[in-house]
Amino acid sequence: MKITFIIASLEGFGGTNRVATLLANGLSSYHDITILSRYSMQNTYPLNSEVKDIKFTGNNLSFLWQCKNYINNKKPDVVVIHTMSKLTPALLSIGIKSKAIWSFEHTAHEFHHLKYKILRKILYLKLSKVLTLTNNDKKHYESLTKSVAKVGNPSPLTLNNNAYKDSSKTIVSLGRLASEKGYDLLINAWSQVEPRYPKWSLHIYGEGPERNKLEKIIAINRLNNITLKGLTDDVETVYDEAAFYTMSSKFEGFGMVLIEAQNRGLPIVSFDCPSGPAEIVHHNIDGMLVENGNISALANAMIEMIENPQLRKAMASEALKSAQRYHIDKVIEEWLKLLTDT
Repeated sequence: MKITFIIASLEGFGGTNRVATLLANGLSSYHDITILSRYSMQNTYPLNSEVKDIKFTGNNLSFLWQCKNYINNKKPDVVVIHTMSKLTPALLSIGIKSKAIWSFEHTAHEFHHLKYKILRKILYLKLSKVLTLTNNDKKHYESLTKSVAKVGNPSPLTLNNNAYKDSSKTIVSLGRLASEKGYDLLINAWSQVEPRYPKWSLHIYGEGPERNKLEKIIAINRLNNITLKGLTDDVETVYDEAAFYTMSSKFEGFGMVLIEAQNRGLPIVSFDCPSGPAEIVHHNIDGMLVENGNISALANAMIEMIENPQLRKAMASEALKSAQRYHIDKVIEEWLKLLTDT
């Protein structure tokens, strides 16, 4: 079967292009896979030699028309559009056609701008299938089109079979330093934790537009044991050296970092924000979910984790079990079944 992925770019450390790369590599053992993307100097994540990697130059509109012309000429069996917001509506607007067109929605429907929600309502009837990452999102799209399927996001990390380090006194969080990640809330929660547990540290990895704002909040609260660590190219070690993971996002399309943390055997403390954490974290089994935006509840959950090493150890074991749901082999099986049913 000839399958063509369309994605805006394979450049940068975003989760969408990493997932697209993992899926293309995994499916290339079974099908003829091509990826269309805008030109970049180098893919961030490597593709197997079996995957055809086609780059188009020009502006956004030129990219859309080149994708349409390629599909018209090559006539793949399935086109999968990896979209954060605009790409699927844009391609449908210019009249892209194929035997089967799927839209893989990497951002939750409720967080799209109103105009893109309206475009989806008008255009998505043309799709053969919509793929979502959560059951919550699946419900939204079932009101727009008849064929919707939830699929897992494959973890790029291997399962950590080493013993959990219950002696660690480091808490970690990874993400872009942007408003939606809620790091201002996390820092304020940490201000309730640090005075009680001065031997513990909070490390935040990532870069983004809110770095200066966050540094000011840290200074105002006179916090000594919180560090903005910047970017890292060794996330496995970051997870492996930590006691637990904490996520303070105000909303998520899915919450890929939670899957990564579970793969490395970390318990999780997270806001129960829309729309991913409640489908990944099993409350009081492999982590804790607290009311979205409740700073004191987040601080109290972190304190409970700190005070109970045996609880952390038990949750670490359960996290590894939970992570198996998102192993690449299992996710590829889901895709193969969907393709067989096409």
